[in-house]
Amino acid sequence: MERYPTWYEDGHCSHKRFEACGRRIEIDHVFIREGVQFVFQVNSSYNPGDEAVFEIQDNIIDRIGIPIEVIATDYSEHALLYGCKYQPNYNIKYMLAWILSRNQTLPDEKIENLKTTLRTIPYSSPVYMERVRHDSDICAHSWTAHVDTIETNDNGE
Repeated sequence: MERYPTWYEDGHCSHKRFEACGRRIEIDHVFIREGVQFVFQVNSSYNPGDEAVFEIQDNIIDRIGIPIEVIATDYSEHALLYGCKYQPNYNIKYMLAWILSRNQTLPDEKIENLKTTLRTIPYSSPVYMERVRHDSDICAHSWTAHVDTIETNDNGE
């Protein structure tokens, strides 16, 4: 539906796919650029009963490793994801936010309610969000590039 723009999702028809494999969670960042569907896969883990926060290890795609937290959801139709990570070496805070839906559209009232929730998080604002287009004419792709991320250490290795 809507998101904060990130370089590794710079394309059309962006979406996220979460799949539970035991306690491991596979998270796919998917988008289409120039007729190619890119799928960047990262892994996290989950403890049943804990808050829905998915820690992301620094990797070759997301060098920062921004954790993803489910801020609000109705468990059937929509969710608000948010994450931030402070980089003290550069005094920069990296943030991500997504309004996700299982459908192509959500009623405007629900989107506004999720944006209101986002406003309650310090230093976040829905003004930075951009709508993600999912029109069938721009979502066509010729092939798929599936990239499994490789975790890196503090030295970027």
